Amino acid sequence: MEEAALGKVIGIDLGTTNSCVAVLENDQPVVITNAEGSRTTPSVVAFTKNGERLVGDTAKRQAAVNVDRTFFSIKREMGTNYRAKIDGKQYTPQEISSMILRKLKKDAEEYLGETVSDAVITVPAYFNDAQRQATKDAGRIAGLNVLRIINEPTSAALAYGLDHGQPQKILVYDLGGGTFDVSVIEIGDNLIEVLATAGDNHLGGDDFDARVTDYLVMEFLHTQRIDLRKDATAMQRVREEAEKDYQMMSGISQDVESSDTIWDQTKARLPWLIIGLFGGMLAAYMISFYEADIALFPATAMFIPVITAMGGNVGIQSSAIVVKGLASNTLTSKNILQSISKEISCAVINACICSSIIFILSLCFNLTSLAMPITVTISLFIVIMFASMFGTAFPLLLNKLKIDPALATGPFITLTNDIIGLNIYLFTGKAILGWLL
Repeated sequence: MEEAALGKVIGIDLGTTNSCVAVLENDQPVVITNAEGSRTTPSVVAFTKNGERLVGDTAKRQAAVNVDRTFFSIKREMGTNYRAKIDGKQYTPQEISSMILRKLKKDAEEYLGETVSDAVITVPAYFNDAQRQATKDAGRIAGLNVLRIINEPTSAALAYGLDHGQPQKILVYDLGGGTFDVSVIEIGDNLIEVLATAGDNHLGGDDFDARVTDYLVMEFLHTQRIDLRKDATAMQRVREEAEKDYQMMSGISQDVESSDTIWDQTKARLPWLIIGLFGGMLAAYMISFYEADIALFPATAMFIPVITAMGGNVGIQSSAIVVKGLASNTLTSKNILQSISKEISCAVINACICSSIIFILSLCFNLTSLAMPITVTISLFIVIMFASMFGTAFPLLLNKLKIDPALATGPFITLTNDIIGLNIYLFTGKAILGWLL
């Protein structure tokens, strides 16, 4: 991208699921935030009942109640004879894509404070001539002068080469929402050459979502004897759950990507890290209450990591199963008692097996008596039972309170089980060791 005589040249990534627009400022690429405050715009177009056109987040939000008039992944139809019929009018993929490009153009103009007419658009390396021409036509319909169509791997190599100017061969792996490309590219003196490329224009995140959707639908059919495929609205809701972002499960409070700024990534990670910090301090404070007992029985400290790790892992497993059941509607008020009973039975079996293993392993530490192995065994059994019950109950409570139960599978579950599990272990250890020794 470079500055044209009459204005800025914008770079557009017209994606299958999400699109993005950027511009060069002071020789540095800047991703432009859209009107909704996001760095990416969903590649979704919708036509409301009253004839209004929606693009991006607004179109995606209403998709479940307007399935037949909402279009996803139109990029996959570029260069084909596909036609979308709305209110008696037919729309080509180029026309629908142009609506997305027009939205990106408007966002860029609002950011720059000037009219934008020139653009460079990236396409998958495996796009054929018809698909490339269709993309260029979409830009023209959107009011853009498309200066160049660039392969996505090539554009990635260009961006990489700006910071790594030495001659080299690189592999660009691009797995997007609808396409997959792998390209081997050589960067030389002012030259970038594509040596080899391979890929699939119908393999990407959409296909992964589709497989998850199919699984959820078949599970619902198996358990409820209802075929959701006959209900377009229900299917859209299933798709939304299938593609739902569960970054919170790993302790990230918002959607971020590796390309986001350090500050954006920090904001997304920091809240749970701070919670974890305070949780760790609380655990340390709890240990201080047992300092004398640990000093009396030093072997107690040896098994603390085992207890905390098991509590967190068991809690995550239990909550993940509950969240999955709630998301797919296979866990309802009718079968909740049966599910809880099954979870208790599973917890007992797991607790017995794991406790037996820890008892045998603890004997390998050449401890002077059986007191410590017995203590660890009993403690681990109790911790697994508690973690399993808490991991099951907490998501159900959140769901009852109309809070996204996916939050339950985050660090909160792990942190809670770590602290309570540690307290269970130390208290049990104090009681049993004091009694046995």
